[in-house]
Amino acid sequence: MDLVSFLLDHPGLTLALLLILVVAGTLGDKQSHRRGRRTRRRPAGPRRYRSPVRRYASPTASRIPDTAEELLAQQARLAAGATGEKRTARVLDGMGPGWSAVHRRALPHGRADLDHVVVTPSGTVIHVDSKMWSSKHGNVYARGARLLHGDKDVTSRVEATRYESGQAADALGVPVGTVVAMHGARVTGGQVRLPGVLIVPGAQLRALLREIEASWGPPDPERARYMAEQVARLLPPYADRHGF
Repeated sequence: MDLVSFLLDHPGLTLALLLILVVAGTLGDKQSHRRGRRTRRRPAGPRRYRSPVRRYASPTASRIPDTAEELLAQQARLAAGATGEKRTARVLDGMGPGWSAVHRRALPHGRADLDHVVVTPSGTVIHVDSKMWSSKHGNVYARGARLLHGDKDVTSRVEATRYESGQAADALGVPVGTVVAMHGARVTGGQVRLPGVLIVPGAQLRALLREIEASWGPPDPERARYMAEQVARLLPPYADRHGF
């Protein structure tokens, strides 16, 4: 019996062989296509260097420096900021009985932190942000609703501070005041008021906070104690929140 007669006498087997041949042909085409894709190369061109740090940086993190000069400038700003925070912390820690202050607290969302959170004797919560800006660039002053440092518009920096206060208020369920303690650069007129933000010289922070507290009403030890507990619970230390 020849092959043709055998296949005609066994139609089921014939169909199975045809299916096997079709599948084998399809797989072979796919493998050839993949091999062809591997051999194709992109046209030669300049390669962009992408820092490993940049790949894993948070979208909200500061921009990664591209040059050694930018890196040194960023490190200088961070060092100055740390100095300003220490100066402010010393002032707030010495406010006296009835006042409480904590430093570098985490917000519930994102990677931003609060430099200082103060609870006054009346139970009012204030977010104090430290700034250490160079006096070489001029005074800090307002022009309309804009904040300037010398001839540079720095409004966005205090807008970020105000946003952080809003996040803290949402977490605590109470209004949170915003005060910027300015170190280094002189504050024109002794203080600058922008919508929702009071900017004062760091050296005058203690006196101005006491003046503000006197206008808010008598001490309320029970409320002050409760709000201090809420701040400690809902705004944990930044290192505990983010692990560094």
